[in-house]
Amino acid sequence: METDKRQFRIILEVCPSDNHLYGQSGKIRFMYKDAKEWKEYAQTLAKQQWEGEPTKNELMADIVFFFKRDRDVMGSCKLLFDSFQKIVYDNDSQFVHVNLHKMRDVKNPRVEIFIQEI
Repeated sequence: METDKRQFRIILEVCPSDNHLYGQSGKIRFMYKDAKEWKEYAQTLAKQQWEGEPTKNELMADIVFFFKRDRDVMGSCKLLFDSFQKIVYDNDSQFVHVNLHKMRDVKNPRVEIFIQEI
């Protein structure tokens, strides 16, 4: 008998833009304060919603960014996946399928994330 696939759904405030996530001083790469604070916010909400140990199964994700104006999302995705690591899943390398969407919503910018075991 197949067990139920675990799911995780969360809606978060939009994270800082890609240019405000990471910096570099010489050979040292670091995360900016706003990005650290957003990551802690996302982790706190994830810990409140995810029950049990992080899954070790393969995963799929649907992610929809709603922005006030057009912007890049690739760095934001990295921060998003890193935020849930060791809480929802063991490692972000478990993702085998990711759907990524970018839309405009001037009144309610946010990111909606749905993760499911495969």
